[in-house]
Amino acid sequence: MSQTLDERMRVADAIATLLTDSLASELGDLKWLARQPEGVEIVVKFSGAARFRAAVTSSRRSMAIITIPGSNLCWSTISEWVALSNARGQIVRACSGHYAQMDALYRSLTIERVRASHDNTGLAAARELLDNARNRSCGQFRGPERSLARAEIGALLVELHNRLSALVSGRWLLPRVKGPAFDPALLPDAALDRLIQTHPDPGVVERLRVERRTRQLAE
Repeated sequence: MSQTLDERMRVADAIATLLTDSLASELGDLKWLARQPEGVEIVVKFSGAARFRAAVTSSRRSMAIITIPGSNLCWSTISEWVALSNARGQIVRACSGHYAQMDALYRSLTIERVRASHDNTGLAAARELLDNARNRSCGQFRGPERSLARAEIGALLVELHNRLSALVSGRWLLPRVKGPAFDPALLPDAALDRLIQTHPDPGVVERLRVERRTRQLAE
């Protein structure tokens, strides 16, 4: 039977009463462990204070805590990021300090952290929040659209969708398969013309132009 958050917190409090004075300060670490999402195994060994502290430190390293500069805010799962964003974004406070704090909070959700997440619920909630922000309809005083450019929101939405799809389908467990080599001959005419105008690599652009000339001569 899975533990609820309240049950985990009661266990943490009960364990703390059994600890010596030298371990009493570890209550915060126990409660942090208790808040971890379902599916994260919590193992505590009581063979000594040093080993207990090492176990807590190892858990913190594997579930990295992201701190927001200039504040006491932090999060370790996408669900916590969404909860912080919703709570703080609704605060009506017209000052540069609050704006800077919100900018840092929204920008703390990076593509790398999305790709490393296994928090299905949080990924779905973040996708909804950012989708609303992209459409200027999140209903917050200082929503993500005030801190992130539309292109940045779009990039995060793509990664959130891809990561959620990979977790739901189980695709993340499979080894990554390298795609086919880039071949200009396989590109449609419209894509060929677009890449000639926009691709940053001059060598690739020259290959594309050669392909376009080949097609023109064949007509």
